Amino acid sequence: MRKLAVLTLAAAFGFSAMAQDAAQLPPEKKVALKTTAGYYITAENGGGLSVNTDRTELGPWETFVMVPVSPGVFAFRTEKGTYLCDLAGEMRGGRQGRSSLAASKRQMDGSTQFKLMILNPDGPVVALVTSGGKYVTAENNGGVKARGARAMSTDRTEIGAWEQLVLVDVEKGK
Repeated sequence: MRKLAVLTLAAAFGFSAMAQDAAQLPPEKKVALKTTAGYYITAENGGGLSVNTDRTELGPWETFVMVPVSPGVFAFRTEKGTYLCDLAGEMRGGRQGRSSLAASKRQMDGSTQFKLMILNPDGPVVALVTSGGKYVTAENNGGVKARGARAMSTDRTEIGAWEQLVLVDVEKGK
């Protein structure tokens, strides 16, 4: 069943799911990530700042370029060229960073790379797995603006409703 899900998603996004090396990786693709409650993942100001989940309409701040890194692993580049990143383990102001998602990295590294786990190819509904093996979570399944609270976390060990994201092909509109 998992192989069928990968093939269905690959067909929907127009790339080979069977890529085994960098020469066969899919091209970059404009996508949006949306919670199952209908809120888009937003890189505030087009990148470089926090990530929120309080928008219900698609715009440039909700659009990312899905950059293939290796088979099944992607980075998500914002409008301003920064990448979504897992802040877990980052040192900020002399303290270890919170396990949250930001859009602040200017270069790709391990914190900007996410394994794409296909949960339902029909949506397609996916989960993003950090390089540390934790799931990206939209707190409250979206509708959160990060002011003193995290809109997106990166510390969950199981997939629930808040870890399920709809991958939207921006060019196709679905």
